[in-house]
Amino acid sequence: MVLKSTNRIVFYLLLLVAITAIVLSPSVNNDFVNFDDHVYVLKNEIITNTTSDGIKTIFDRHKPVAGNYHPLTILSYALEYKFFKLTAERYHLNSLLLHLINVLLIFWLIYLLAGNLNVAFITALLFGIHPMHVESVAWISSRKDLLYTLFFLLSMIFYLKYFFRNNLTEPIKQNRYLYLILSIIAFVLALLSKAQAVMLPIILILIDIFLRRKISIRSLLEKVPFLIASSLVLVSAQRLCRKICPQCKEPMNVPKKMRDQLKFKLPADVSFYHGKGCQACNQTGYLGRMGITELLEIDDIIRDMLIEG
Repeated sequence: MVLKSTNRIVFYLLLLVAITAIVLSPSVNNDFVNFDDHVYVLKNEIITNTTSDGIKTIFDRHKPVAGNYHPLTILSYALEYKFFKLTAERYHLNSLLLHLINVLLIFWLIYLLAGNLNVAFITALLFGIHPMHVESVAWISSRKDLLYTLFFLLSMIFYLKYFFRNNLTEPIKQNRYLYLILSIIAFVLALLSKAQAVMLPIILILIDIFLRRKISIRSLLEKVPFLIASSLVLVSAQRLCRKICPQCKEPMNVPKKMRDQLKFKLPADVSFYHGKGCQACNQTGYLGRMGITELLEIDDIIRDMLIEG
């Protein structure tokens, strides 16, 4: 019976990898695009240095890329540049491999939650080939989504392993905190890949509710390390703006009504420009994006306030 179940799992995993790889394999033949790829890879000098000083620069929170602080994502580009330079196919292949790993992790996560192989397979398959995930695989600059998803899923899986070990007898139960530590580490790595991972503590509480775990002081205290990790460095509010293409930038006339609306916010002699459209920007008039970011650094006082609620 166990052997039959194991064979089914192996069959499902191989089928998931095969179907997802076939559907998304055309992305491997893609090239770089002119939307953020030049910011993250093509013209990003940070990724060309993988020495100890270069890695320190990557993790320097005062040197974000495109207005974002996701050093683990930038480190992945740096490693690819070191071994493959600017061969686009290698970047796309690595993105596809990361997505395939995430599909397998989804299967594992749902199997732990539902205990049903069929449900786990269908969920993982939908995750793998859903059009919503094509951008993350086919667009090199979307590597942050793949990396943060990988560590986000691992963190949830480790938390579930910790949760289920709580209900076991000794001595197996004694090792349960190892899984909680691994969950926290995976969460930190997810945060260093993309800040969106900050929502994980809420997801863990929802998992407790789904599994009918009694919400107690202890169950909430378990989430404190996750909350601390999500606020260790800073709180960031960000808006991304498209940049006018410098190749086809030209002055533009702004209606007087609009100028009157802006006169209290801008100097009177300010000039306005727009992109006419050229080959460099694919006739869009825009090339790249710029992040406008507000940062609130978390000092000891604010960190104590967060912990105390």
